[in-house]
Amino acid sequence: MNNIGVMLSNQGDYEEAHDYLVQALKIKRKINPSELAKNYMNLGVNYDKRGDTSSAMRNYRLALDVAIEENDHEDIATVYNNIGSIYHGAAQYNSAIPYLTNAVIHYRLAGDEVGEIWSSANLGSSYDMDGNEDSAHYYLFRALDLAQYYEIPSIDEMIAEKLHMYYRTNEDWYNSLKYLEIQIDLKDSLSNVQAQKEALRQKLKYDSKIEKVELKAKQEADRARDRQRLWFIGIVAALLAVFLGIVYSRLRVTRRQKETIEKQKDEIEEKNHEIVDSMNSAKRLQEAMLPSEEELYGDFEDGTLIYLPKDIVAGDFYWSHKDAEGSHHFAVADCTGHGVPSALMGVACENALNQAVKDVPNGSPADILNRTNDLVVAYFEANQEEIKNGMDLAYCKWHPTNKTLEFSGAYNPLWLWMTEAKEWKITKGDRQPIGNFEKRISFTSHKMDIGEDCWIYLFSDGYQDQFGGEDGKKLKSTGFRKVLESNVGQTGADQKKALELFFEMWKGNEEQIDDVCILAIKLISSK
Repeated sequence: MNNIGVMLSNQGDYEEAHDYLVQALKIKRKINPSELAKNYMNLGVNYDKRGDTSSAMRNYRLALDVAIEENDHEDIATVYNNIGSIYHGAAQYNSAIPYLTNAVIHYRLAGDEVGEIWSSANLGSSYDMDGNEDSAHYYLFRALDLAQYYEIPSIDEMIAEKLHMYYRTNEDWYNSLKYLEIQIDLKDSLSNVQAQKEALRQKLKYDSKIEKVELKAKQEADRARDRQRLWFIGIVAALLAVFLGIVYSRLRVTRRQKETIEKQKDEIEEKNHEIVDSMNSAKRLQEAMLPSEEELYGDFEDGTLIYLPKDIVAGDFYWSHKDAEGSHHFAVADCTGHGVPSALMGVACENALNQAVKDVPNGSPADILNRTNDLVVAYFEANQEEIKNGMDLAYCKWHPTNKTLEFSGAYNPLWLWMTEAKEWKITKGDRQPIGNFEKRISFTSHKMDIGEDCWIYLFSDGYQDQFGGEDGKKLKSTGFRKVLESNVGQTGADQKKALELFFEMWKGNEEQIDDVCILAIKLISSK
């Protein structure tokens, strides 16, 4: 079944190939799970051909786990090469290089000369696109030397092409032309070999009397088809003449209709352009109101921000304030919905937060949220507007002198990753928003001493509510925590790259359903 699946995939029948490959995987899992690496790889290749890189990467990583456990250098090298090729194809050359380097190493350990040549050439190309001229030069020429040593003309031609592109990128026109000529000569040589094989096959064919009879029969059939084709062309020409007459009679009627439609289309496009321009202006104003990343976490050990609006303007926003006592206030807010209505609600709520910290300068997070809620409700009541939407948020106040953290939330929680204990400490927010709420109570403040280094995560629900993956389901909070946990040991900048890359791979072809906002800050304990 695995061979049939591979054959169907090579023929472009990816859906049927998928069924055979999945069935082969199930059988192999029962019979000999230690040989699952190739099954996972074949599934990954089929997904990659279909353009589903997220599923391809997942199967490649499963294959890598099995291959490493079995110490199978051939399979390890192939998986590394495939993953590196995906990153290379996505122009993520810095990510492709480590995988392709491992591919070269393991192909060498496996004694696979062809694999080592291909992976060396791919690695050299990635170094070239990443701007590392010396490494690109080394691996491309190593691949060329190996291909010439083992006399593999088809690979010689491929490497000559890469060297031509490498020297052209570096504006070394002499060597660029040199390897272009080598590539052309090799291609012509390969073409001549194929031509000689075809000539020999034709000679043998025409030496056979049976083949001569078949050729004569084919010629007769061709002449018969030509006669039928002429009759068909004559009939079609007559019908076409009649059709053109009808079309011409309708042209004068439809021309005026077309002109009217085109005029209306131009008017609509002009209005759409004006709307988009207005939205972009609103986006610039909204960005000007948001704090810089330096203001958010510049005074802390490390931090990062992931901010991915669904539309041009967003209802999610982040906020910070430093009071007279030196305490740091920071929050992530999520106004209901997205787009323009949500963004307008966000402006009102952000202004209310700014006023609230002035009204209660020494207040706890709960005091500030209570005051913010009063200001938002009063604002809409004064304008005789009914609040149909609200704001969820997580609010923190950090006292650097005594290493104490205070938190209060409107629906949204606080997640703390304790570095030494390697565990999550989750503090839930109150189950009420900022805005009108029937059973309104005062918000609750939670105060905690930071006894060990930790990472704070405040976020809206856009990341975990995103549909995607192989089954098109939501990531949910459990999956979100796993993504954070797998990257929490990295710097803030590297966490940002990893979280954004995972989100794009998880989302795949699905539409982004909501704004995404994640704020991560590293706190140093009092120890």
